[in-house]
Amino acid sequence: MRSLCRLLVFAVAILITAGCGATVTEKPLPNTTAEELEEAASPSLSTPQSDRASLDTLVGYRWNGAQEEIISIDPTTGSTSIVATLDLDVVVAGGAFAVDSDNHKAYLQGRREEESFWRLYTTDLITGEVSSIPLSGVVALSGFDLYNKDTLIGYTWSGAWPGGQEEMVLIDPTTGSTSIVATLDLDVVVAGGAFAVDSDNHKAYLQGRREEESFWRLYTTDLITGEVSSVPLAVHVSGFDLYVAQRLIVVITKARMVSKHELGVDLKVTVPKSDPKEGPWKVRFTAEINGQLFTTRDFDLTDLLEAGDTDKEIRFDEGDDPRKINLEEYGVPRFTENQKFTLTAIFSSPNSQGTGDKEVKILLPVIIVHGWTGESLFASIPFRIYEDLISRLRTEGYTNDPSWYKTIWFERYSSQTWSPWYVAYWLDGMAEKAISATYAKRVNIIGHSLGGLVGRYYITNGAGKSKVHKLIMVGTPNGGSSQFYINTSGWNINKVNKELATSPLAQWLIPTYQALYDTMNNPLSPPIRNNFPDQSSPQGVTYYSIYNIAINTPYGLIVKPRSGWYVIVDKDYYQSGGDGTVSSESARLDGAINSPLVVSNGHAFLPKDPIVQNTIIEHLKD
Repeated sequence: MRSLCRLLVFAVAILITAGCGATVTEKPLPNTTAEELEEAASPSLSTPQSDRASLDTLVGYRWNGAQEEIISIDPTTGSTSIVATLDLDVVVAGGAFAVDSDNHKAYLQGRREEESFWRLYTTDLITGEVSSIPLSGVVALSGFDLYNKDTLIGYTWSGAWPGGQEEMVLIDPTTGSTSIVATLDLDVVVAGGAFAVDSDNHKAYLQGRREEESFWRLYTTDLITGEVSSVPLAVHVSGFDLYVAQRLIVVITKARMVSKHELGVDLKVTVPKSDPKEGPWKVRFTAEINGQLFTTRDFDLTDLLEAGDTDKEIRFDEGDDPRKINLEEYGVPRFTENQKFTLTAIFSSPNSQGTGDKEVKILLPVIIVHGWTGESLFASIPFRIYEDLISRLRTEGYTNDPSWYKTIWFERYSSQTWSPWYVAYWLDGMAEKAISATYAKRVNIIGHSLGGLVGRYYITNGAGKSKVHKLIMVGTPNGGSSQFYINTSGWNINKVNKELATSPLAQWLIPTYQALYDTMNNPLSPPIRNNFPDQSSPQGVTYYSIYNIAINTPYGLIVKPRSGWYVIVDKDYYQSGGDGTVSSESARLDGAINSPLVVSNGHAFLPKDPIVQNTIIEHLKD
């Protein structure tokens, strides 16, 4: 939001209509003679029409006796220089002239002598290049002004006199096309030159007089709705333009959590030279965060500023009164999901006020739980692949810097030796650390492979149901994996039992689906069953399962019994789409939001795959 002091400044000087010696025909004014009309439309060749191009230069146009010139004018000395010249014998419609300072363009309406239609001439104020396009849909514009970089706003008379009316039209300067925004009352007399556009507030102002009235009116058009209103003017004015008073300007350049409770706000401010030399200058903030609407106290900026400062950058921790908003102090509830809100800065001095908005995000902490890291029983996951995922999370606003508001948490656990109870205890400790270090009440978990099962177990069998917002599983064997049998092929039952006693989490990887067949293709029952407690997600926790379907993955195996266990005869007896280790059927979980993907990376390297990472980021959003 910007609070601008806007005034219409009325020029009481006699209207000088620019041109080239050709008369622009408009409807006659009541009680005006033809001689007076001709005199009003005849330009003074020594008086160019102009508009502002920058703080130091005016840009205008004048007839040089042969053709129209675009000129620059130094307002301090009165000196002029030619920027460009238009075609020979171009008739110019006085008043239809505007300058786009930001894009260094000047627009002028003109008509070649041999043509019956009007053109929009565009001059590049840097190169002096002039181009033109025909104006469509209008006879001639009585005047126009800049609305934004893509649009001009003008007005034109439509119909006969009497019985016609003035139209407000949008003009596309790239195509010359026009469209009607609004129409004024029937038979309103318009005073040429008394026209202005307020782009910020989408208003156009035009002076006019109804035929039956003796006084003039200020007509205001809402350029969004097309609604037209009018108020009587105390006097008739020869022209006006928009005046924007000097004001404070504030921009929130950055807002982020800088401690467990505090939101730090960086600013860029501009102070008018007209402000008091000693200030004071203050800023306060307002926002609605997690359902709590609040306005802060005033933060004093006086020791950091002086009148005339332009685009002064101020970090949140600079000065005697740092801009740190304590959320707890203003009653903001702790976060159970990511927060997105609009923060408004209100910058004030004794003379003026300015406001600035910024959309701010505060993210829940993310805990990354890695997969199996042993060399036996299952496919081992190299730790380096998680570095890519952490880097991607950092580009999305997460951070693993412990000196700030840490939102990426990643630690190793012993997948080979820890029990289900102990790994849940460890993960609860991770969640508590993340919650204690932030303003969050819950965390999000990204579990890769076995890590997804660890997350599920913690949520349904530990304290996780009250501390987790989302569990995002990547390549997780929710139904186990035939890779377990492939890795233990040729073992005896005693060795398998011994390994499982040492690595109890590995029993979660035994397939729950029919994976074993004898050489006659008859299904076989597993000697040891998967003991993962398969429960649905509790209320308040959302599960996501991301998995690959593009790689042939062992599913049904032909085996021969040996010493209470099996030897693989054909591991490719039945294959399924998957990631080479975990089949899509196993990864898919009822009750979860399932995201099957087609990617080239296999099981171990899914967390570094860009498509997988994009999907993780989308699921993390609230």
